[in-house]
Amino acid sequence: MLDGAARDAPIGSDGGGAIRTEPRLGLGAGHTCAVRTSDGATVCFGDGSMGQLGRGDMSISPTPTAVVGGRPWAQVSAGVSSTCAIDLSGGLYCWGSGTNGRLGNGGVDPATSPSAVGLGYVQASVGDAHACAVKSDGALVCWGAGGSGRLGNGTPDDRAVPTPVAGGRAWLEVAAGAQHTCAIDASGAGLCWGYNLDGELGLGTVTMEMPAPTPFAAEQRWTHIAAGGAHTCGVHADTTVWCWGSNLFGQVGPGAAVVTLPTRVMGLANVTQIDTGQGHTCALQGDGTLWCWGDNTTLQLGRSDVGGGTATPSQVEPTMLWADVGTGFGHSCAFRDNAELWCWGSSAMGQLGTSDCCSAPPRRVDGFP
Repeated sequence: MLDGAARDAPIGSDGGGAIRTEPRLGLGAGHTCAVRTSDGATVCFGDGSMGQLGRGDMSISPTPTAVVGGRPWAQVSAGVSSTCAIDLSGGLYCWGSGTNGRLGNGGVDPATSPSAVGLGYVQASVGDAHACAVKSDGALVCWGAGGSGRLGNGTPDDRAVPTPVAGGRAWLEVAAGAQHTCAIDASGAGLCWGYNLDGELGLGTVTMEMPAPTPFAAEQRWTHIAAGGAHTCGVHADTTVWCWGSNLFGQVGPGAAVVTLPTRVMGLANVTQIDTGQGHTCALQGDGTLWCWGDNTTLQLGRSDVGGGTATPSQVEPTMLWADVGTGFGHSCAFRDNAELWCWGSSAMGQLGTSDCCSAPPRRVDGFP
């Protein structure tokens, strides 16, 4: 789902910046898409019943297959049944379910191949039924389902085309969750909007919704942000990880079932990437080690020795070094430092690149690098 990854525009810039080359992984409810290092192709597998694999049909397949069109891609993001990606020229394309206008192309019909949204984009994030993207000039736009104010324009209305987020700020990074959105502005400040009954906006309260960007932890500065099913995590400017929101599975860390303020996840430092799934979280440290916590009912933490889950970060395959991570509803994937792709967790729809049910520890996906 949505994630916080390395970016080229530093805090203190005017927002926007160069096209991000991460995240290279987009994991949805039952499908996986990844940008292959060797040729820049976006390769997808798993549930394609709404066209979200971008292969020109609506098939379900565990076989990794390149998205049609042949263009090289910079990054990819996936939601429940849709996918969006930015190519190396800054062109944004989406495919899959068009319900609520989530493809951003002005319609609501599904698309089985990349459908153009526009040019001049540097980073995009897909939620359950909406998506948001940062443009090269720092503008932030959202589209799709508008319920609970998740599009950030002050209304609950659906939008089928990219619509500016209220406030007139310059932005660096955005993360779309199930029904909420969070972003980092050009000063490094964090803001969230949308659904908040689980405290996922980090405001210290539980409210029905917040339809416009609202600062959380106003004195703090952030480098990365990730929005999951009903929780949010951010990487602080000091490289520590803080999480908040629903904690039913320990995805926020040890503590109450609902955490309404950013709370530090102990034991992690020098974190370079964070990603939040439906009920679990994974973080990549600068030394190449990968740590996950939260729900493990389908082995999405990559370990079989932590039962149904853990609130304490657990290392994934200590013998391996990792370079990029993505989390979905019940599975996770990561690129190794040698550009191999490995996945673990549920493969009910073939989203691990195999027809087997589940996997822990991680298993290698064919066709990468």
